Amino acid sequence: MLTMLKYWKSKLTPVRIKCALFYGYIRANYTHAQSAGLSLMWYKSAGHGDFEEPISFDGIRMSKEEDSIWFRPAELQDVGHYSCVLRNSTYCMKVSMSLTVSENDTDLCYNSKMKFIEKAELSKGKDILCPDIEDYIQPGKDPDIIWYKVRHTYAVILSFKIKNND
Repeated sequence: MLTMLKYWKSKLTPVRIKCALFYGYIRANYTHAQSAGLSLMWYKSAGHGDFEEPISFDGIRMSKEEDSIWFRPAELQDVGHYSCVLRNSTYCMKVSMSLTVSENDTDLCYNSKMKFIEKAELSKGKDILCPDIEDYIQPGKDPDIIWYKVRHTYAVILSFKIKNND
């Protein structure tokens, strides 16, 4: 088993768990693996080291799409460890990811413990990245992204329009 990646998301938001094998462990993408006769299976366990069960996808709220699992939306019962296994009769590789789904704080639209921290020097410019945004952008559309800066009891809303430089 390889290093475990961690996903931490808010309840009722969409979540995409990518099979990490295709993002740094092997030199093939999902299409190449399929054409080489490898199959990708997903398993879930309640905790690290617990019994893993194959996942049955309903195709509605939870679906398998190429190398990923989508939850639309994530629920508290989705918490657990997810393993993707790439195999055929002579080859097998496995990697696990953990998913934590949290309730939003009272009267807020987010969980204050879930933070994406970017550091910058005062004298230099800095691009602030929106993590995993590519998972939610529809091809050919420019998304409207709203950033919130929380300062104690109030939030400052920053709104940006993303422009492609194609």
